[in-house]
Amino acid sequence: MATPTRKTSESDLNAWNVELRKSPVYQDFLRANGLVDTGTGVKLTRGQQGALEDRLREAGTPVPGGMHIDQGGNLNQK
Repeated sequence: MATPTRKTSESDLNAWNVELRKSPVYQDFLRANGLVDTGTGVKLTRGQQGALEDRLREAGTPVPGGMHIDQGGNLNQK
């Protein structure tokens, strides 16, 4: 699935975020940072948000302009 942009529908963005949270990149990031997703999400600091964006970029999934990883660990509009 292509990385969502500001033009992506909310339902497609939600579906993408569900898949993101299941991905090895995301799960490895949580483990490496001592975070646990209890099913209700996580709470990332600004530094962790940026670090996750960097990790996604390194894994081949750049975060498009106008988008960011929010405190809950989801890709969202700025």
